[in-house]
Amino acid sequence: MELNNYFELLTLILVISSFSIIQTLFGVGLLVFGTPTLLLIGYPFTTTLLILLPSSVLLSALQIVEGKKQILVMKEFIYYSIPPVFLGLFIVSSVFLDWNIKLIVGATLLFVSAVKKLERYREFLLIKLKENLKLYMIVMGFIHGISNQGGGLLTLYFSTIYDNKLRIRSNIAFCYFAYGIFQLLFLLIFHFDSVIIIGISFSVIALLIYFTVGGKIFNLTSEKLFHRLISIVIIIFGLTLIYGGLV
Repeated sequence: MELNNYFELLTLILVISSFSIIQTLFGVGLLVFGTPTLLLIGYPFTTTLLILLPSSVLLSALQIVEGKKQILVMKEFIYYSIPPVFLGLFIVSSVFLDWNIKLIVGATLLFVSAVKKLERYREFLLIKLKENLKLYMIVMGFIHGISNQGGGLLTLYFSTIYDNKLRIRSNIAFCYFAYGIFQLLFLLIFHFDSVIIIGISFSVIALLIYFTVGGKIFNLTSEKLFHRLISIVIIIFGLTLIYGGLV
C-alpha cells in the first residue's frame, strides 16, 4: 500500500489523532472507532489493522505503565480470550467478510451502549458476567478477532464491575495491549505487508496526543462524564456502521 495523495494522508492523520484522544481517555478508541471509520472509507480489514495496531499498542502500553497498580485481570484473560482472537483472525482473513464485519461491529456497539444505559439491571448484569466470565472472555476474543471490536465488550465488562475511571482504563488497556500484540504477531506471520511501516510512523502522532492533549483531558474528566461520553460515542458509531453495512 502506498499513500496516493495528500488527502489520503491527511485523512489517516485525522483518524489516528482523533481516536488517539478517545483511547487516551477510555482505554479504547483506535480500534473500536478507527476500524469502522477506515472500513467505511474503503480500506480492507487487514490493511486497517496494520495501520491502527501500532498506535493502539503503544497507547495501551503507556496506560499500563501509568496505572499498573490498578490492573487486576491477567492470567485468565490470556488463557481464555487470546486463542479465540487467532481463530477470528484466521476466519476473517481467509474469506471476504467486509459486509458482515460492518453489521457485526455496529450491532455490538449498540448492544454495549444499550446495556450500559439500563442502570437498574447493572447488579444483575454484574452477577451474570462473573458467573460466565470464562465464556464471556472467549466470545469477546472471537468477536475482536473477526471485527476488531473486543474493546466494546471490554468497556462493558470493566465499566460494570468498577466505578473508578483509572481502574477501568488500566484494565482495559492491559487487555487491549494483549489483543494488539497477538494480532500484530498473527498479521506479521501470515499477512505481512509494508503498510505496517505506515502504521508505525503514525504511532508518533499517538504518542504526541497522549502526552499533550489526552492526558490533560482525562484528568479533567469526572467519573460521571467519563461514562456518559463513552456511551454517546458508541451509539454514534454503531448506527453509522450498521448503515454502512446495509447500503
